Amino acid sequence: MEISKSRLKELELIESKMHALECTGVDNWEGYGIAMEAIEKQERVDNAIEEAAERALQVLEESLHEPSERGAGFSTTESAQDDAFEILKNCLIVLYENYITGNNTFDKLIKI
Repeated sequence: MEISKSRLKELELIESKMHALECTGVDNWEGYGIAMEAIEKQERVDNAIEEAAERALQVLEESLHEPSERGAGFSTTESAQDDAFEILKNCLIVLYENYITGNNTFDKLIKI
């Protein structure tokens, strides 16, 4: 992954501000815990989505084959495509259910 110099500079500034705030006791401010919980929840969601997508890709990669064996391209089996689709569909269902119910746990998603 590549980032621009301006984005790197922006991230370094944000990191510097966060460090300064933590050094001056921001962790004792009202609402700090709520903000950190929201960040942690988003990280769990992002990680769970990435894991589900990686599993779906793995299913597809395991079924890759070259039908003509002459360099014409690769394909996957229909069952692998169906399995990958189910993984992604179940991921979205769990995320939607958690969004509607306000559930902060993603254990069910990790087991998909």
